[in-house]
Amino acid sequence: MPSNLLAPLFFIRSLRVLNIFQNSINGQIPALGFGNLSNLVHLDLSLNWFNGSIPPQLFQLRHLRYLDLGSNKLQGSLSPRVGSLQGLRMLNLSPIVSAENCLKRMETSQSCSNCHLGVTNSPMPFPLPFRI
Repeated sequence: MPSNLLAPLFFIRSLRVLNIFQNSINGQIPALGFGNLSNLVHLDLSLNWFNGSIPPQLFQLRHLRYLDLGSNKLQGSLSPRVGSLQGLRMLNLSPIVSAENCLKRMETSQSCSNCHLGVTNSPMPFPLPFRI
């Protein structure tokens, strides 16, 4: 299923929880669409076929506490905006191509208590030594 089929969801401004995991959705994560969901607290896009980079608009969702992008085909580096997710409690980016880059970006942040990072074909399911 192409990711543009998600477009109708982006008009539900009151949406707080969105679980669309394991739906065989492919293509890039619709950056502008998710940027419109300003009340989102929980976003699970895991176990799909999303590709490309993680859109920085996801890191503008100031109420976000749970973000799961795991088990997709995402690649590239993580936006420095990840540090703006002050209320984030769970972050899954496994597997991601540039885990070292993620760690550097997240070191300067302050609130994530349960984070899971990994490198392609080599997951690192360990707690991070710092909080984002």
